[in-house]
Amino acid sequence: MASIDIFGNGTSNNEELVDSSILDNSEEDIYGLNAAVIVNKNAGTEPLAAEIERLQSENLNIAYNTDNIGDDTVNSVSSPFSYNQIFTPNQLFGQQVTDFKKINTDLDKTSIDFITGSNNPGLVSNIEFDSNFNSDSNSLIIENDIAASPIPMSSAAPTPKYAIRTEKQVRINNGGDLDGNPLDLNDDALIYAAKGFTINGNITLPVQRDGNGNPLTNNSGKLLLVNNAVTVAPNYTTINANNNQYANLVPPQVVSEQVIDIPAYADLKQQTLDSVIAPGTQSVTFNSSQNPLNNSQDWNNKFPAPGTESNPRVVRVTGGGLNIPGNINISNYVITVENGDINFNGSNHNFNNVVLITNNGNINLSGVQATNLSVFASRSINMNSTARFASSTMLASGSNSGSINFNGATTSTNDSDNLRVVSAGRITFNAALNSRGLFESVGDFTFNNNSTLYGTIAAKGNITFNNGANVIYTNDTTEEVDTEQPVITAALVNDTAPNNTTNTDRITSDPTINGTVTDNGEIVEFTAGFDDTDIAAYVNVLPQRSANGNFSFDRATLESIYGNILPDGNHTLHLLSKDASGNVSNSFDLTFTLDTVTPAPADLDLTATNDSGVDNSDNITNNSTPTITGNAEALSKVELLNNGVKIGEAEADSNGNWQITTNNLADGNYSITAIATDIAGNQNQSDVPLSITVDTAAPLSPINLKLSPDSDSGISNSDNITNNNSPTITGNAEPLATVRLLQNGELVGETTATSDGS
Repeated sequence: MASIDIFGNGTSNNEELVDSSILDNSEEDIYGLNAAVIVNKNAGTEPLAAEIERLQSENLNIAYNTDNIGDDTVNSVSSPFSYNQIFTPNQLFGQQVTDFKKINTDLDKTSIDFITGSNNPGLVSNIEFDSNFNSDSNSLIIENDIAASPIPMSSAAPTPKYAIRTEKQVRINNGGDLDGNPLDLNDDALIYAAKGFTINGNITLPVQRDGNGNPLTNNSGKLLLVNNAVTVAPNYTTINANNNQYANLVPPQVVSEQVIDIPAYADLKQQTLDSVIAPGTQSVTFNSSQNPLNNSQDWNNKFPAPGTESNPRVVRVTGGGLNIPGNINISNYVITVENGDINFNGSNHNFNNVVLITNNGNINLSGVQATNLSVFASRSINMNSTARFASSTMLASGSNSGSINFNGATTSTNDSDNLRVVSAGRITFNAALNSRGLFESVGDFTFNNNSTLYGTIAAKGNITFNNGANVIYTNDTTEEVDTEQPVITAALVNDTAPNNTTNTDRITSDPTINGTVTDNGEIVEFTAGFDDTDIAAYVNVLPQRSANGNFSFDRATLESIYGNILPDGNHTLHLLSKDASGNVSNSFDLTFTLDTVTPAPADLDLTATNDSGVDNSDNITNNSTPTITGNAEALSKVELLNNGVKIGEAEADSNGNWQITTNNLADGNYSITAIATDIAGNQNQSDVPLSITVDTAAPLSPINLKLSPDSDSGISNSDNITNNNSPTITGNAEPLATVRLLQNGELVGETTATSDGS
C-alpha cells in the first residue's frame, strides 16, 4: 500500500486527507517519486478508484501533491495516463508532469487549501514555479473555503483575453450574464477593472465546472470563478459586490496593471483613406449651399456620380454641411464635409461601400441601412434604433468632448458582420438588438439596455452597465494579434559645426540625443548600451520615454548608460525595445564622435613681407590689410578679433596652419586675438594677443635743415659754409622716421629721427 505519510495520515493528530481504506488498496509510486501515489485501478469499486476511471475516460491524468515532503522539488506525475494537459497550482487532479520548487514550512494540515494553493492564510510562503509553468484556470478542484487575500497573477503569465477592460472602474447594475455558453470556456467575458468594481444585483459570471458541467462550489456553497473572471490592478480603490454569490470575487484577483491603448482618430481615418483611395485619385468639389439637395431627384441630378467598388468617387463638400435626402441608394463614395454636419433626412437610406467624414462637425446616421460603411466625425455620431450595419463597419469620433451613441444594431451576430466603434470621447451603447462588435473609448462607456454584445469593450474611462451586463466574448472582434515590431528612430540634437550651424557628420560637442519609439501597442521594454556592451547588460531607459513615444537622452543619461564619464572619441549607442505582445525591435545603432575640446590658436604674427618697420619683428606695417599667420586645430575656422570686433577669418589647413588678410584697418595700434572653432563646434581663444601698428600715412617733410654748428666753419655758424667734406646736417622730422639726405636725387646720408623728432 502507499505510504500513509504522503496524505498526512499517521500524523500525531492523525488528520487524514484521504481515508486509510483507500490507501490500503493503492500501491507505491512505481516511478520512485515521493510526491506521487498511483492508485490501484483494480481496487474494486471504492470511491477513489471509480473517480480515477472516470477521469481516465475523460483524458485526465491524476497526481497528488502535499506539503510534507522533504525533497526540494516535488514531481507531479502524469503516469499511468499519458494525456498531455497542464497542471496548475489550483488543482488536485492535474495533468502534465511539472516540476516546482517547494518551500519547506511547518504547516498545519488543516490549513492546506487545494483551491488556492499557496495563497491560503495557513501557508507562510508561496510555491515557486518553473518558468515553463502554465496556468489552466478551469481545472477540477476539491471544495474548500477560499482564502481571504487577493490572488496575484504571475507576471510571466500571458495576458488573458478580456472582453471588458478599463483603466478605471466597472459598474454593473441589475445583474447580467457574462458566462455565455456555460460549457464553452472560449466565450467567457472576463473583466479587467484597474481601479475596482461595483456589482449590484445577481450577475452570472464564468465559473469552474466539473467533468459533467456542474458548477463547483466551496464548503460554504459559493461558486468558484474561473481564473481572471474579474481582475483588478494592484492599486485598485473600490470593491463592492452586493449579494455576492462567488467565493473568490472579494477580495479580487490582482493582476499586472495594463494600459488600454485606444487607436488615434487621425490614424484610423488615414488608414481607411489609404485603403480605399487609389494613388493619384483626384477629388471633386461639391458646394452644398449652391446645390441644395431636397430629394432623391436632386441628389441624382446634382451630386457627383458614384465611382466603382475598387475606385470610389472622392467628393469634397464645401459651403456648409451636407443633407442627404431620403429614399436613396448610395454606393462607392468617399465624402468629406470640410465644415459642417452630415444629416440624413427622411428615411430609406441604403449605403454600400461608403466613407463619410466631417472635418468639423457631427454625423447623424438616422436609420441608415449600411454595408461596408466607414464613418469619421470630428465631433459626435448619432443614429436611431432602426440603423443596421452589415459586413465591415467603422464608426469613429475625434473629439474628447464628443460621443458615439450606438442605438442601432448589426444585421446579425455572426462573424460575417464586424463592427468597430472608436471614440476619443464617450460611447453609449443602446443597441436595438443583439450586436457584434468591438467598442473602444478614451472616455466612459455606458451600456444602457439588455441587448447582448458579442464582442469586447475597452475604455480608458469607466465602464457602466445600467440594465444588466450581457456580453459574450468573441475572438474575431478583438484587435488583431500584434506582430509588428516597435520602430526606433534617434539622432543627435546638435550635430554641431562652426557658427552654431548644423551638419550631418555626427561630430558633436553636445551628445544630447532625441528620438522616438513607436508601436501599435504598449512598449514594455526600452534598453540602451554603448559600443561593445553585451545586450544582457543594457540599461533600462523606459522611464525616459514619454507617453507619445518621444525620448531624450542628455549627457547625464548617456553617462549612466555608459557607466562612467563619456570620453571624447567615437561611440555607438545601441537601442532595443519590446512591446506588450513580445515583438522586439531591430537594434537601432547611432554612431557619433564626441569632441568637446579644441586647442587655442597660437603663434600669431605679421608676415615678414607685411612687417615694414625697422625690422620684420617689430609688428609695424604700412599695409592697411596686413596678413597675419598662426596655428590652430586642423580644419578649424579661425577668426581674428580686435577688441571683440571681427576683422577677418579663414580655415586652417590639414596641418593646422592658417593665414588671414584682415579687413581694411585704419592707422593705429591694434591688439589682435584669434578664436578657433573646430568642426564639432568647440571654441578656444588665443592666450596672448598680437599687438601691431598700422601706419600708412607719409611723414611730414623734414624741416629746419641746417649744418650743425660743429660743421659750419664759415664767418658764422649759421652761414652754412663748411670746410668739412662730410658735414653733419640737423633738422626735425616725424619721431622715429627714417630721414634720408639726397644730393641731386642721390642718397648722401641717412638716419633715424629721435623720439622727439630731431
